[in-house]
Amino acid sequence: MADITKKCKKIISELESKIKDSEDLEIAKEQVFSLLEAFLEEIEKIQETAEKRVNKLVQNQSELDRRLSTIEKDIYEEEDGDFEIVCPYCNNEFPVDLDETKNEVVCPECNNTIELDWNEEHDCSCCHGDCEDDCDCDDCNDCDCDDYEDDDDDM
Repeated sequence: MADITKKCKKIISELESKIKDSEDLEIAKEQVFSLLEAFLEEIEKIQETAEKRVNKLVQNQSELDRRLSTIEKDIYEEEDGDFEIVCPYCNNEFPVDLDETKNEVVCPECNNTIELDWNEEHDCSCCHGDCEDDCDCDDCNDCDCDDYEDDDDDM
C-alpha cells in the first residue's frame, strides 16, 4: 500500500507541475482519485470473494478430514475382538475374542445369551453331528433328520 501512496503522490506532483490552469488541475486530480477509488473498490471485491472461497475450502477440508478419520478408523484401527458376532435377537454386531473354551456370549445390546458353536457342525441324529466324508447328509443334503435344515431352500 505504501508503494501505491508514493506513486499517487508522484502522479499528483507531475500533474501540478504540468497543468498550469487550476481548474484543469482539479478536474485531472478528481479523475485520478476517481480511477484510484474504482480500482480499490474492485480490489476489495476480489478480496472478499477470495476470503469466501478460502472459508469454503476450509469447510470442505474439515469435512474431508472428518470423513477420512472415519475411514482410517474403519480400515486401520484394530478391532476389539478377533471376529464379530451378529446377535440373532437384536441384530447388533459386536466384537468377540476367539476363545474356544467359551460356549456362550452375552449380547451387549439386548443382554441375551448367544450359544457359540465352535465346531460348526449340525446336530444330526443320523450321524450324531460327527459328519465324515462318507456321510450323505452333509455332502448331498439328503438327510432325513428333522433337526437338519437345508440351507439351499433359503435361496
